[in-house]
Amino acid sequence: SLIEKVEVKSIAHITGGGFYGNIPRVIPKNCKVVIKKGSWCLPEIYKIAMKKIALPEKELYTTFNMGIGMVLVVSPKDVTKVIKEMTNRHGVKCWEIGVVARGGQCVEMV
Repeated sequence: SLIEKVEVKSIAHITGGGFYGNIPRVIPKNCKVVIKKGSWCLPEIYKIAMKKIALPEKELYTTFNMGIGMVLVVSPKDVTKVIKEMTNRHGVKCWEIGVVARGGQCVEMV
């Protein structure tokens, strides 16, 4: 139902490869995605893992999904509509976690 209401430009399933391996596949070569860490509710298991596992932060976002199962790329004007639709109609927790900007088909965490 969401795709009928807004233009979903692309979708990335955050599986093996995490943020860094999956998001670049769904954006143009001249774009990057800037992800704002802390813009979503990080599940407790990841907080524990970050404390217990001696992995660099980038590796955590590459190996694990950090609680984000799927990323939708939509126009800024549609973000609120997407969040309301997914939360109210489908019961799916979702957040605006970043933006698309000019760059070299990569993910930047800020």
